Amino acid sequence: MKKVVLLLIVLFALALTGCSAAYKLEFSAEEKVVTVGDVFTPEVVVRPDRFDYELYSGNNTILTVRGKEVEALKTGVATLTAQSGEKTASMTVYVLSEGATPSIDPSFPDGAYLSFSVINYTSAQLKDPIIHSMTVTAGTDITDSFPTMTGYKLTWYTDDTRRQEITGRVICAKGQTTYYAYAKAEPNNVLTKDGLVTGLTYPNLDHSTYAFPDSYNGTPITGIADNAFYGDTNFETIVIPASYTYIGKFAFAGCVNLKSVRFAEGSQLTEIGDFAFGPTYTEPEEEEEEEEESSEILAYLDALLDSVGLTQLAGGGKPEQTEPEITINEDYCAALTDITLPASVKKVGSYAFYNCSQMASKLPDGLETIDYGAFRGSKITTADLKNVKKIRAYAFYDCKDLVEVTNASGVEECGGYAFYGTALYKQQLAERKVVYADTMVVGNYTGNDRASLKYGTTLIADYAFNDKKLDTLTVYIDSSVHVRIGWQSFYVTGYASGSTNHPIYSDNLFLAVDGDQVEAYKSENPLLADRFCERIIKEVPGKENVNFGLHSILKMGVRRYVYDKFIAGTADGATVSPEEIDLSLLGYEIVRINSYAFESIGRLVTLRMPTDLEEVADCAVSNCKKLALIDFSATRTVPTLLSSNAIQFSGLKSDCIVKVDKQNYNAFANKWADRQTAKGKIRYVQEVALYVDGLFSKSIDLFAPYNGLPQEEGIDVWYIDEECTEECASIGTATVLYAKTN
Repeated sequence: MKKVVLLLIVLFALALTGCSAAYKLEFSAEEKVVTVGDVFTPEVVVRPDRFDYELYSGNNTILTVRGKEVEALKTGVATLTAQSGEKTASMTVYVLSEGATPSIDPSFPDGAYLSFSVINYTSAQLKDPIIHSMTVTAGTDITDSFPTMTGYKLTWYTDDTRRQEITGRVICAKGQTTYYAYAKAEPNNVLTKDGLVTGLTYPNLDHSTYAFPDSYNGTPITGIADNAFYGDTNFETIVIPASYTYIGKFAFAGCVNLKSVRFAEGSQLTEIGDFAFGPTYTEPEEEEEEEEESSEILAYLDALLDSVGLTQLAGGGKPEQTEPEITINEDYCAALTDITLPASVKKVGSYAFYNCSQMASKLPDGLETIDYGAFRGSKITTADLKNVKKIRAYAFYDCKDLVEVTNASGVEECGGYAFYGTALYKQQLAERKVVYADTMVVGNYTGNDRASLKYGTTLIADYAFNDKKLDTLTVYIDSSVHVRIGWQSFYVTGYASGSTNHPIYSDNLFLAVDGDQVEAYKSENPLLADRFCERIIKEVPGKENVNFGLHSILKMGVRRYVYDKFIAGTADGATVSPEEIDLSLLGYEIVRINSYAFESIGRLVTLRMPTDLEEVADCAVSNCKKLALIDFSATRTVPTLLSSNAIQFSGLKSDCIVKVDKQNYNAFANKWADRQTAKGKIRYVQEVALYVDGLFSKSIDLFAPYNGLPQEEGIDVWYIDEECTEECASIGTATVLYAKTN
């Protein structure tokens, strides 16, 4: 008999060993109470114990599972499931608030574990049904302990079917109890101060679609206060009443889900504040505050952007424009696709519509001021500026779809880079042109050394030519309209030392206007006063005459003229040019030759420089293929070559030389020592006496230093001594040569 029992035990053990799945899986308890923040390992029984199991949470926002450990994240009720193969088991876990007694155990035999749950939490737009949990002693009166919720009226029941409403005193019982509430939202009114909306009475309630009231408690409302709804992600559609005149700074900044802004008919809105529908931003951290300062974002904005992002220069004057030193966040109103600004709007503030997905193509009819970066990066396509007076820096920067600007003649100020990156800017830049936004110059192709402003130009924007290195730039300003010139419209090379601290403009900048307008331009633009000049067009008739054609000359002051440009003459419809140009014969005391003054003059052979010449700009003489002689012999002093390429010999006749007066040869060579190509071309006229067989033959003029020898019939060798014993290999600077016949 013992053998039979033993055999059965062995067979049973073998059967268990051969099982392919667990036959038993259960939690040691059906429910567990913990508090927020607890981490626990539930006890799970599995048989055979060689089988493993996995845990799953029915609500990962309440309980999260990491392997065999479970962490309670927030109050609520969740189901914990264990699974091994096809077998499952479950446990109910109650998560109470911190400080509550965590479990039902002998140490708290009379514990009452209470949960307060909202039945319609989904429709009430709550994340979880459990809004509160607590632990008390059984028999406690909890009538006054039922939770409340801002913005909701709660009606409590003992069951989730709402059959038994709680109307009297409530004494809690031992063990687990859940009370159920039905939540009904209260009316969501506005908060106001000084007639402006500052927020909502219940910002936690859904207000995705919200029509603002025109009054509150009988008091008229005139606008929305600064910062009122900063970073509110609930708004999707808002309606602004006709009585509102102001939308404040940052009013809807960072409202990333805002899609539609509608203005009531007859809107009186006049101003939209800085960042009103723009991004939020982060202030730079300060290591140490030496004095008490406001840390509010608006205070920082006032310090940086009330002057349109400008930094005041020492010594007064208009400040230099710079990007503000802030970090702009990525939570701008990117979803805003439906907004048409009312005609009454006069000012749009800095960054007000930064990167907005879609702006109506029509700007408000009454708009007068477009502040710093107001529409930067938005999808605006056209801009009618008929009443606009001021456009601040970066106003339409990077508006890639902006293709047309109209009615800009009334604009009095246009900030730097206001239209940079727009479609109209990129197209003109690709065509290597001066860049216009209607009648305003807003940029320039960097390779242009001259710019003729088109008829009707009214304004040159701040920094319009800032991309140019300005080795030289001549701007011809049309006389039909008086042109406003913006702050630092032209390249600034630095700042002068001393108290004035004013910008230095290149000496190679020339602003050419009609003679009767020079003084007016100087008076209006004192920092550019010495750059304005009168343009004179000198015409020399007669196709074969010296200087034939048109000459552009700039009058810089009394007895100071700049030769600006030779303009080819025409005869019988064909473009022609002279063989010789003599600047001394034009009748002006020319002190400078501008860049590209003599460029691609096809017939030019001889170019004679003027008496009072002081400097020759970069590439002043270039690509004149027949030019063989550049004559400086009449100049009183050695002029300065402003670059090694001032005379671009590679584009001239290969044997082109520079003629100077003999007594000035060393002065030229010394002053042009760092201009090696030009120095190597300097020659002076040397009279050389020739003696043959001891008798004087003749005198000839050669350009010295000369590397060759005179070519005379019957003479093969020249000597430098009368006895004809020392042969001359090259004339060099010799003034007498000797020869003998066979």
